[in-house]
Amino acid sequence: MKRGVLSGLLLAIALTVLAGVAFGGDVVYTLWEDDQQQFWVRIQNDTDRTISVENIFIVFYNEKGKPIEQRNAPCRGNCTLAPHDTRDFGPHRAPQNTESARVRNVKYSVQ
Repeated sequence: MKRGVLSGLLLAIALTVLAGVAFGGDVVYTLWEDDQQQFWVRIQNDTDRTISVENIFIVFYNEKGKPIEQRNAPCRGNCTLAPHDTRDFGPHRAPQNTESARVRNVKYSVQ
């Protein structure tokens, strides 16, 4: 019985590793603010596949760290990122009294 459980566990680990290798990377995103207090989202496609950005979910916070607005911004214009490409999406104008912001999620599809 132990041998069957062990071989099943090893098979599950092997499949997980192979799935990670098949996609070959991640999609990474960072929020930054320019000199005009507008926020931009830099998206880096480190995968081996082209992706299409669908929308970007941003949360804006006040000086006490409390969320003051959540925004699900759809991507407009050229939303396609080639493999190993990086691009800035925005600008995203912050509401009044915004002290900071954070990207909570980037929804994209793999082509």
